[in-house]
Amino acid sequence: MLPRIASVVLVALLTTAGFAADKPFVRVHWKGASFRITYKSAVMTYDLQAGNPSSGSDGLFMAQINKITTDYLERKNDIVYMILDIEGNSRGQGGAMGYCGSGEEKGKGLFVFNENGEQKAPAYVTYESCFNTIESDISNDEPPAVIPAGRLLTRFEYYRSPEVPEQTRLMTVSIYFDENHPENGMTPVETCVMFQTWIKSNRRVACPTDKGK
Repeated sequence: MLPRIASVVLVALLTTAGFAADKPFVRVHWKGASFRITYKSAVMTYDLQAGNPSSGSDGLFMAQINKITTDYLERKNDIVYMILDIEGNSRGQGGAMGYCGSGEEKGKGLFVFNENGEQKAPAYVTYESCFNTIESDISNDEPPAVIPAGRLLTRFEYYRSPEVPEQTRLMTVSIYFDENHPENGMTPVETCVMFQTWIKSNRRVACPTDKGK
């Protein structure tokens, strides 16, 4: 796989009449597995290849970024809140024949900053991963018992290794974000169903209240 030419996303003043006139002007530039956020005099750099592929849904790892888009961008009380959707390859050049050689990694990151720089460390959610076997194609249609305020950002699912071999747990995670209170960050809500594989019909039931932890 050849290295990608550096790409630039300009998250600029939106001209559509329905948007606020004071959208912050933010630049996002990426090359390889690194990307840089520039806002006024602040420059923040992040390397997604420095993560740990076994970190699960709490982190985001990829060997090469292919695409970055903006899900949310607002300034409140001189603080900028930005959610980026980031897609890329699991493995980089030379890894095509290895594990996850053609795999993809996708995630969302919430960044909080002002003209002086980062105000808190970014929060990442991985919603598609070859390394961690996370799927964004949802087969579990069980809705969350409690839905928090805000809009649904993404949903994904993964299988939790069973404590009892006959009770495989399918975990569905819904990520919500309240645009009226961006300081609350991204809120995950888990839904769990349990497959009783010793029954021929592979019956699916709700997990115990402890979610199998």
